[in-house]
Order: sequence, then C-alpha cells, then structure tokens
Amino acid sequence: MCKAARSTVCDHVTLHNGDPLKFWGGPFQALCAPCHNSTKQAMEALTRSRKKGPIIGADGWPIETPKPAGYVERDELYWPKDLKPSKPSLTIVAGAPASGKTAFVKQNAKPGDVIIDSDLEARRLGLNPFAESWGDRVRIIKARNDRLRELAASNAERAWFMGLLARPEDREHFASLLKPAEIVVIVTPADECVRRIKATRADATNALFQAVNRWHRTYKARPGEKVMRCTEIR
Repeated sequence: MCKAARSTVCDHVTLHNGDPLKFWGGPFQALCAPCHNSTKQAMEALTRSRKKGPIIGADGWPIETPKPAGYVERDELYWPKDLKPSKPSLTIVAGAPASGKTAFVKQNAKPGDVIIDSDLEARRLGLNPFAESWGDRVRIIKARNDRLRELAASNAERAWFMGLLARPEDREHFASLLKPAEIVVIVTPADECVRRIKATRADATNALFQAVNRWHRTYKARPGEKVMRCTEIR
C-alpha cells in the first residue's frame, strides 16, 4: 500500500470470515506490517460493519462478540427448554391479539385456577403488554416463564396458558414440555381483531397491530387441536 517498507506479511486480499478454503487458498498479497496492521484492518473493519459480519481476531479467525450483562438469547427467552409437565390440568389457548383468548378463559375458568398470560405479567410489572423496548419484553417474558415453571409444583386443579403461538412448532414446543390436557386455537379475522383493539385500547401501539397481521400470516393448523371461531366466543 505505502510501497515504502519491506513486505513481511501475507495478507488476504478479500475477507475470509473464517472460511478455511479462503483462509488457506487466498487470494493473497504481500504487505508491510504497518499497512497490514492499520490501513488494511481499518478497511476490513468498515466492510464488516456494513455487512454485519463477525469480528476477526489478530490471528485472522472470527472471535465471539462479548455479550452485555443480562443478555439473553431470543430462542431461550421465548421457548424455554427447562419447563416441566404441569401438575394442574392445563389448557393452552392460542390466538392473535384481541382474538378472544381472555374472554374464552373467563368463561371457562373457575375460582382458584391458575391463569398465565404475558399481558397479565406486563400489567403486574407496570409495562405495556406489547412494549417495543427489548428490555421490557425480556422482563415480561421472563416473568411469564417463571409462572410456567411453577406449574410443575402447583396444587391448583386447573391452569390456563394464553399466548400468540401462531406457528404449529411453537404450540408443539410447549405441548411437549407442559403436557397440556388440551390446546385451543381461537381464529378471529384480522379486521375484527383490529376493530376490537381500536375500540378498547387507547394505548395501542403499531407493534400491536403488526402482531395481529403477523399472526394471521404465520398461523397454521396442527392435528389434534381444538379450533374455535370468533362467533363461538361470547
């Protein structure tokens, strides 16, 4: 690059990003140490930031980015793997926001039943159930997960777990761990969900309306589940 110092470093012309074929196979170029350790690495850092690629260590191999305190993986948060079978007879109720999950549970639950819902946990924490802040979402879902873990030792007769759970694999995940007696999916048209939200939720954010549309784009039926339409929920 500078052509003023002796070339002592074998440099990769293009970023290899840990690919063994590119690392050992090149293409290569000879650079002096000052250019390689400053100018070239600055250029590569800019390229990685634009491509959101991994951070490369001094040895030329990717290194793990340090996680901030309190960091939690999204999959571990939303789909915890340490849940145990529910001791009370459990019903999982899935559906889009404002589909009628809460109304269904109110119609069927009895005094003393355990009711678990991220909306309820959010209100206990003084947060918006559809908070757009990742930090708030983490607090809400962690609280929900703690309630789900408590089911293994609960002395209640029945329990209800409400959630969006649009994908069949989401419902399968919780069913395989919690062993519910029944899974109920409430399917309410998206426009009706939106109408209900506008009529009852003055604090509704765009995230809530997006959640409705995302649920309907994602939902797929799963064998063995009870599907109810909004006309069946009074």
